Amino acid sequence: MIFGLAAHAGRSETIGLAKLTSTALIAPMARRTAFVCAGLGWALLLALPAALVHLSIRPLLLNVAAGGLASIVAISLAVASRSAFAPRLVLLMLWYGYLSS
Repeated sequence: MIFGLAAHAGRSETIGLAKLTSTALIAPMARRTAFVCAGLGWALLLALPAALVHLSIRPLLLNVAAGGLASIVAISLAVASRSAFAPRLVLLMLWYGYLSS
């Protein structure tokens, strides 16, 4: 999920593509909001099997929170850096910190 989010966020915020998408009817903030919503949906779908096996909503809540945070961090860093490297590096460091705790 980290590589997919970072790669898409970086591709959609490059200078050339940002100029192209600025001509569209959809505002950049709406496109970024759709990116975060897609990340939330992706996280929900990934957690659904665990929730069904354990008959609990806890895996859903945990994964949707993590997916939402990852989406927000990825698109924010992509907007700031105009590349996929910064979001990927930060998200990987957060993931390793999460796994080691």
